[in-house]
Amino acid sequence: MIETRFKVSSTLRRLIINTGWLFMLRMLRLVFAFFVGVWLARYLGPQRFGTLSYALAFVGLFAPVAHLGLSGPVVREIVNDPGRKEEILGTTFLLRFSGGIFCFAAAAVAIMIIRPGDTLSRNLVTIIAFGLVFAAFESIDIWFQSQVQVKYAVYAKSAGLVLANLAKIYFIIAAASLVAFAWVSVLEIVAAAVGLLIVYRHRGYFISAWRFSLRRARSLLGISWPMILSGTLWMVYLRIDQVMLREMVSEEAVGIYSTAVRISEVWYFLPVIVSTSLFPELVKSKQVGEGVYRSAYQKVYDFLAWTSMPVVLALTFLAGPVIRLLYGDAFAAGGIILAILIWSSPFAFMRELYGKWLVSEELTKFFMLAHGSGAVINILLNLYLIPRFAGTGAAIATLVSYTVGGYLICFVHPKTRIAGIMMTKALIAPARWLSAITGRTRGGG
Repeated sequence: MIETRFKVSSTLRRLIINTGWLFMLRMLRLVFAFFVGVWLARYLGPQRFGTLSYALAFVGLFAPVAHLGLSGPVVREIVNDPGRKEEILGTTFLLRFSGGIFCFAAAAVAIMIIRPGDTLSRNLVTIIAFGLVFAAFESIDIWFQSQVQVKYAVYAKSAGLVLANLAKIYFIIAAASLVAFAWVSVLEIVAAAVGLLIVYRHRGYFISAWRFSLRRARSLLGISWPMILSGTLWMVYLRIDQVMLREMVSEEAVGIYSTAVRISEVWYFLPVIVSTSLFPELVKSKQVGEGVYRSAYQKVYDFLAWTSMPVVLALTFLAGPVIRLLYGDAFAAGGIILAILIWSSPFAFMRELYGKWLVSEELTKFFMLAHGSGAVINILLNLYLIPRFAGTGAAIATLVSYTVGGYLICFVHPKTRIAGIMMTKALIAPARWLSAITGRTRGGG
């Protein structure tokens, strides 16, 4: 009994510490976003900020292919087969490196075809896409995730984040061009990669011990290919609004819209932290029993859905003043956009956990159904709404696509319906809690 209690306490303590480190990194990113990011937007103004945001969104469409959807599957592989971690990591690295090179070339070619006469956009996209090549080094981060030791990865990413933001401050003061800020995005990724190599070596591990396995590569790609496609579809309905706004309205519209997007998404780190930190233990809970497994997921769903609500309600009424306070009157039109976008938060929060559940259940094919439906709905609604309502229309399209792709689509297939039921229970959690309290009170009476 004592030994069991010790193991539970030790596991819980590791999870809390792990979550704390991830939270610290995201808070550091949040601080820089509110100070340096806002300063940058004010310095550039809606039009130039829109040009940079367009380039970042365009490259973002290619990022899922560079990452190959391997994070969740690789964590699961290492947890289930720790003795082959060198083979798993080596194979993951080479796959991601190849994917990064391919996406760098694809993004550069695509922007030349789409905007042949726009030299600035072509240069920005090509520079930013170069950073995708270094996504391979996040294989080290995956290892630390699997061991619930993310603090070492946090060290490396924090160094890259600080260095990049110091560079942004310097370039703002120096009145640098947009190209300089594109290079800053690459600097952050490269610095983080170097940091990951250093902490991995410091912990006594050697990437020289990694080895590539064709059999393992086929196995990983066999598991992750639905996630690659679904991740691409996810980025389409996450970022296609900014690309379509640029093509259908103006760069200024993108600049105003992107400020609202950044505020609405600035706290999306929370579901990522919670889901990433708890995932190894959620996987292990299935070995205890199906009841324990589902109960654990339900509690996390409840937490994620209702953690978002206070901010959702606050920004519904204060979006306009917040935009003007942070970015100035030039971006004031983003207030109504933010008030709409913020209602996507509960579905975006639960979607992170839903993704982990699909990996755990080996149902990764359903990522395509979820993200594909969201992407199609977002594109179709954007085609209709953007010409009529510009950024406000794009915000409405995003909200509807999040609701459908992140929640309602779960009820389409019997295998995923249980996830939809858990999300529904999470959305009505206060009623469930009140009913439970009332039931206990009556029972006690």
